[in-house]
Amino acid sequence: KLDKFSPDYTKIDALHNFYPRVGTGISEEVLLEKNSLLKEKGILVSAFVQSNNRKRSPLKDGLPTLEFHRGMEIRQASNHLFALGNNCVFVGDSLPSNKELSDLSSLDPHCIELRIEKKTTDEVCSFLLEQTYSSRTDAARDAVRASESRLMLNGKKISENNNNTDKTIGDVTIDNHSYGRYEGELQVLLCNQNFDTRTNLVAKVLQNDIHMLQYIKDGKKFCFKY
Repeated sequence: KLDKFSPDYTKIDALHNFYPRVGTGISEEVLLEKNSLLKEKGILVSAFVQSNNRKRSPLKDGLPTLEFHRGMEIRQASNHLFALGNNCVFVGDSLPSNKELSDLSSLDPHCIELRIEKKTTDEVCSFLLEQTYSSRTDAARDAVRASESRLMLNGKKISENNNNTDKTIGDVTIDNHSYGRYEGELQVLLCNQNFDTRTNLVAKVLQNDIHMLQYIKDGKKFCFKY
């Protein structure tokens, strides 16, 4: 109907609804379907996350757009919405805490944040875990590969560590000096891998963030939080 009036879609924003009743929030598939239609027109799209500070009456079950986000912390839910291509995030409940607002405002909408359990004390590996990376556009089948990590070594060396065990989905690895020119290669594993002394286990993505790995592709930026 809008097309008939030839509007300037770059001046129109779209905002998904929020859903107070448990079980009525939309699915990720529905959100992506609607977003695809809107983005074809050049319309910016936003969605809601809930606050867990003081939920709105009378139901007090939160006001998220995605049912998957009900009960989820603001930063985690917003990180997911940005990964799905939403341009902006609104807090549905009207009285978020200062911490929730700080968590949301400090989140980079262009970078997928992965919460990790750190498994190394090595200074060089710790430095690499604190950087922001771009995923390679020639995506590997078995891992998310960082484009820039090897370049960031600047002549530093990475020794073999004691965490050279079999590795599982979500493990963060960095290749040590035994891997030759691949020294400094940082990967987040998408499948289990066998023991290899050339590759150090340096962190594990928290279980609740494993699902975020599917969105890190085609040059998408990612970083770690611990």
